[in-house]
This record gives sequence, C-alpha cells and structure tokens, in this order.
Amino acid sequence: MSSFILKEKEYKKFIGDLITYKADFDAIYSGSSEKFIFRGNTYSLFEKSTSGKGFHLCKMFKKDVDLWLSENSESLEPREHDYKEQYFNLKAINDNIGVSQVAFDISDCYWSVAYKLGFTSYETFIKGKSGGKKWKIGRVASIGSLSKTIVKVPYADGKPVKSLKTVVNTPIEYQYVRNVIIGYVYDMFYRLYQEIGDKQFFMFLTDCVYFDMSQINYVRKFFKARGFKFTVKDVIFIEANEKQRAVKWMDYSQKSEKISKYYQYNDSQLIF
Repeated sequence: MSSFILKEKEYKKFIGDLITYKADFDAIYSGSSEKFIFRGNTYSLFEKSTSGKGFHLCKMFKKDVDLWLSENSESLEPREHDYKEQYFNLKAINDNIGVSQVAFDISDCYWSVAYKLGFTSYETFIKGKSGGKKWKIGRVASIGSLSKTIVKVPYADGKPVKSLKTVVNTPIEYQYVRNVIIGYVYDMFYRLYQEIGDKQFFMFLTDCVYFDMSQINYVRKFFKARGFKFTVKDVIFIEANEKQRAVKWMDYSQKSEKISKYYQYNDSQLIF
C-alpha cells in the first residue's frame, strides 16, 4: 500500500469527500499531527509549520534510545511523573515587584541532559545542536515523543464510531526515559532553590530559572560545575495575581528590547 502527503486544502477536501460519500476510513491523531487510512493507503497532512524545524531528529533520537534500552534496560530507573516543569514562589515574586532581577536560560537543556545521561549518542547530540535555534523545537519534540499518545478513530458510513476509539501510549520504558530526563532538570532546579534559599529563588519555566540578582555568581558556578551553558537575561516582575492565577513580568533578553510575558499557573505548580 502507498503513503501520500497532502497540503491542508487538499487534505480537508479529501476527508470532506469521504464523509459526504459515507466512506469507511480511520483517522489517526498524535500530538499536532494527523493522518487517515483509506482502502489501505495512508494520507498525511503536510505540516508546513514544522518544516525545517528539526523534527527529523525524533527518529534519530528514538533509535539511540532503543539502543540504550537494549543494553541497559535493567538499570533504567522506573521514574513516574513526580516532577514539575514549572514552579512559582509567589511570596518571593511579590516581594520583588518592580525590582530588576535576573534569569538564566539553560542552552539546549533537555537535549544536553539526554546526552549527559547516555540516552543519545554524541553524533546525534552534535547533529541536533548543528541546527541552532531553527531546530530547537525539534530537539524538544524528540524528548516529548517518548510519551506521545496515538488516538485512532474509525469512521463508518462517514461518521466517527466513538465506541471503537482506541488510545495507544508509548511503551512504558520510553515514558520512564522521558521522566528521567525531565526529572533530572527538576531535581537540579529544586536543589538550586534549596541552596540559595526561599527569598532568593522566584521561579523556573521548563529550562529557565529566575532568581535574585545578588545570587548571580553562585548560580553561575552552580550550572558551570554541572557542565551547562546558559544565556543571561534581565527581568522585572510586574505582578503575581492570585485571583487570576497569573505571573506577569518583563523580559529584557532580546537585544535590549523589553518583552511582556505572562503565565497562568495552577496550585500544583506553587512552592509553599
């Protein structure tokens, strides 16, 4: 059977025709991608927004993970989702509204940790970094692909049969690898929080940590000792609104241009 990649207009028309003429087919969704299978042939939506952004790294990364698992599966830590990817210290933020502070953006954070822990080869690591900022999304997506869910919805006579919908998760070993990688970053950031203290640590967002300017030398040594590179940016917190559950701040990282930023949190992301 054959596979085809269709542009959005052509893809939507094809599906529309299948529904109109009451055809039987399967729709498959995974993350932001989608495709359908009709008479044994696979038709995928061409994702222009992902073109040239390094998504080809996902296959390379998974190949490396498979090799690692074949040699080290017994030593894999069965880590659950016991970490946070964002963490907010509202009291410390509120105490520093309008005060110039600092943030460290860790370069290729998850990608570097995956290599540091041995899950990916040096060749893949360097290949991924060679794409620079253009491939940043692809590097992050490679880690995320380890817990990607695939949803299959059968259509009969042009209508979805929801009772036959299936959801397939990636193998648990893949999920453990992802958890170990992201959990490593969480553990590192949380240790920094413990070391510099509750009043000096403001928040972290995925791979960026925000803290009191007075701790810049300590934090610089902290990350350098662990082999991480980072960029430094000045930030000013505007508001930590508990009613809206939102933190607002100004980011001065882009060539002295100030950028207004905003994040809505939930209670599980708060440091108490």
